[in-house]
Amino acid sequence: MHLALAMGEEVLPLSENERGSFFYQFTDFHAGTFSKDDLALLALCLREFCEICGKIESLTDSWPVLEQEPSAEDKIKLNALISKFL
Repeated sequence: MHLALAMGEEVLPLSENERGSFFYQFTDFHAGTFSKDDLALLALCLREFCEICGKIESLTDSWPVLEQEPSAEDKIKLNALISKFL
């Protein structure tokens, strides 16, 4: 996904595959899946990781459903988030 974004390629085909949607891999780490008390126990770097995962998931979760290539603005946002993630 990161390479496709960097090269200006279409990303919709990468958003859905036989093992699940691109965004689905981030749902377990979405900060919204943790209670407030649980988040408070996490180290700052893990809370930041969860925040980035949540932003990626929120940005990309509708792409396979909409079945249209995401806007250039959304691609720029995703590329920035993935860069932070990596």
